[in-house]
Amino acid sequence: MSWGFQRGITRPLQQLVAAMARVRKHQTFDVSLEDAGDREVGVLIDGFNAMLSDIRERDLRLDAHRRNLEQEVADRTHDLREARDAAESANRAKSDFLATMSHEIRTPMNGIMVMAELLTQAEMPPRQRRCAEVIANSGHSLLAIINDILDFSKIEAGKLDLESVPFEAAQLGDTVVSLFAERARSQGLDLAALVDPATPRTIAGDPVRLTQIVSNLVNNALKFTEQGYVHVVIGPQPGRPAFLSIAVTDTGVGIPADKLATIFDAFSQADQSTTRHYGGTGLGLAICKRLVGAMGGHIDVTSEPGRGSTFTVTVPLAAPGAAAAGVTRARDWPRMEPKDGVPAFCVIDLAGQATVATATRYFSAFGYSVVPGGDADGAALVCVDAARLPAARLDRRHGGGLVVIAVADFGDTSADRLVDGGFADAILTKPLLRTDVEELLRRIAAGSALMAREADVKRAAEPRFSGLKVLVADDSAVNREVAVAALARLGATAHTVENGTQAIIAVRNQTFDVVLMDGSMPDVDGFAATRRIRAEERSEARRRLPIVALTAHVIGTSANAWRDADMDDVVYKPYTLGQLRACFQRLFPDWATDDASPGPKVIALQDGSEAGGADTGPDRAGLLDIGIFQELQEIDGPDSETFVRRVFGLYLDHAPRVRDQIALAFRDGDREECAQAAHALKSMSQNIGARAVAASVEAIERCARETGMPDSAELDQFNRLLDATLAEIGAKLDEVAGTSEASEARSVAR
Repeated sequence: MSWGFQRGITRPLQQLVAAMARVRKHQTFDVSLEDAGDREVGVLIDGFNAMLSDIRERDLRLDAHRRNLEQEVADRTHDLREARDAAESANRAKSDFLATMSHEIRTPMNGIMVMAELLTQAEMPPRQRRCAEVIANSGHSLLAIINDILDFSKIEAGKLDLESVPFEAAQLGDTVVSLFAERARSQGLDLAALVDPATPRTIAGDPVRLTQIVSNLVNNALKFTEQGYVHVVIGPQPGRPAFLSIAVTDTGVGIPADKLATIFDAFSQADQSTTRHYGGTGLGLAICKRLVGAMGGHIDVTSEPGRGSTFTVTVPLAAPGAAAAGVTRARDWPRMEPKDGVPAFCVIDLAGQATVATATRYFSAFGYSVVPGGDADGAALVCVDAARLPAARLDRRHGGGLVVIAVADFGDTSADRLVDGGFADAILTKPLLRTDVEELLRRIAAGSALMAREADVKRAAEPRFSGLKVLVADDSAVNREVAVAALARLGATAHTVENGTQAIIAVRNQTFDVVLMDGSMPDVDGFAATRRIRAEERSEARRRLPIVALTAHVIGTSANAWRDADMDDVVYKPYTLGQLRACFQRLFPDWATDDASPGPKVIALQDGSEAGGADTGPDRAGLLDIGIFQELQEIDGPDSETFVRRVFGLYLDHAPRVRDQIALAFRDGDREECAQAAHALKSMSQNIGARAVAASVEAIERCARETGMPDSAELDQFNRLLDATLAEIGAKLDEVAGTSEASEARSVAR
């Protein structure tokens, strides 16, 4: 009995030990033991069986998870790959959009900027010249904004490239206040810029970026100021003469103290209601801070709610790495010697605290003892608002002793009558420009006539390239006319063709000194044409002909296409005379002269066409901007009528042909041909100011490229607008002809 009882206990235990050894040795968990007769041993075996069962179940789960894990990783990798591809596609689409936008904006701007620059170089009275300079400066400012949009990624990446070139400090303040003068006047604000006479005449740095910084600060100041003034003060930083200080002070809403720490953060504004009330994104100050930091400077702000703000920018007078010669000392400010040791005094009776402060500093530096307002008896000079002058009853009977300066709003031509009527000796326009005040003070010191007449205006001699034979290849008649006018100013002879094929033939059959080649042309584009020309040069052992790309592509895959095509240089549209001149100086350093030889003739190599173009804005009917007529009449002097007729006559000739192309493409259902023809007419219409036609044909182009062919209603509206515009152009040309005939008749009668 004892032996039997013992075996009932030990046998299950032996089986358990053996099972445990097998599990340990083979790592198999599919073992299961029979129940033992003994209750206590049975509990032990049941526990062992349960443990193995749990281990098997765990292994099964782990195995299933392992099998599924690879699929999950593959699925997630696929999702990530799709997300990556979508992001890259979106990035490419953004780049393509920016490239297209840049090209489309730069093409019409080419006509604006070149023609405006030509206008500034024409002989005209100072007031009209200033209007033209504002147009040109506005074009440069708009181009700078476009470049800022395209370069914003560089700013974010900290890879912004800065120039270091010498430029006049006075231009910084004068340019900015000129751009914002009309806006300040319309808001009833006093806007003035003081460029301290102690400031070095020329400083080294990036003039475009500095102008952008100051413009941004002035724009913000005008935005947040409802009454009072905005004052820009530029001069050496007190105690640190090697640094330039630029302070923009306003009397606006101010900034709460708890918001000053975040005001320079991106997308940050002082209050959530700011965007709703004033607009803006909150990026301007962030960009300013990064630009100033890249220049090695610092920007700070002080403000009090309800009493305005002052933003102060401090930058080195010479950018890091600039040549020491880039900074010149302040040229002697004109001064008047005191009589018998007593300085003469002047009375400043002007509206606007900022304007008074600016005039006071300038006239004080000249040597006057300045008295604000008050009695003019005994004064050597009175500076008074033009509107107050007739009622001032100044005693000028003794003549020569009292100089009267009238200060008028920009564009107020009635102020000229004050000089003609003997009320004033000279006129200054608001906002006061340092260059204007300095020139006036120099005339006072020299005893010269104070009003600069048209005959007094002298233009500095500029390099010319007389005899340079230039081939212009561009499919846009407007762009050809712009290039022809620019080359005429430079003294070159212009030959024009319409596409790459004609350019290849012209180069093959004639001798040119340089080719200005548009990149985007139908049939054979400029890059392909250049490759063909280079291949023929190699095969025929001809000399290498300099070829310059004229392109509006500054980003995207087409930005460097000119290098790939083996061109010699590039001039980006819209270009200025200075950029074109600089390009020629690089290519032909020994060719430039300073002579003023007559302008060259224009030769058209294509059938029955030369060129055409300009820019405009709507007239009373909203179809055509007649202002372009006056601008073009100022460019070529005695030949202006011929120039105007050529520009607009080209549109009268080309527009109906393009309309026929659009109609034919619509009939055949050819979307690509319809879009190309619409694009050509859009560019042509924008450049001569046919805004209504340009907007209509732009809708046709967009529809053809994105959704399908336009409907007949859109085409009917386009045809009506074009007919009306063509009739309006014809009427305006008849007016020009009638005015010219009347002028000739009066001349004959005399």
